[in-house]
Amino acid sequence: METIPERLDWGWVLGYDLNTHRSATTVVADSKYGTVENFFACHDRGLHAPMPDLGEAAAKRSVKRRIFPEAAFPMEALLPTRWRL
Repeated sequence: METIPERLDWGWVLGYDLNTHRSATTVVADSKYGTVENFFACHDRGLHAPMPDLGEAAAKRSVKRRIFPEAAFPMEALLPTRWRL
């Protein structure tokens, strides 16, 4: 099962600003939002983003579930797509 990264929805940040008349300073999200794109977007907006990194979370999950990481299958990248697992 592949984890699909999510983009942060900035509409709720703007809604928060309009409803409270205060600017958000921190964005909290779970690991599926912890992508490079989202970290940079938060940085560009001056927002603190203490969310877990998607890649680190996936690696921890794989170890916990005793699943081999992609790095364990270096030859698979050389196979035609139709033969891959």
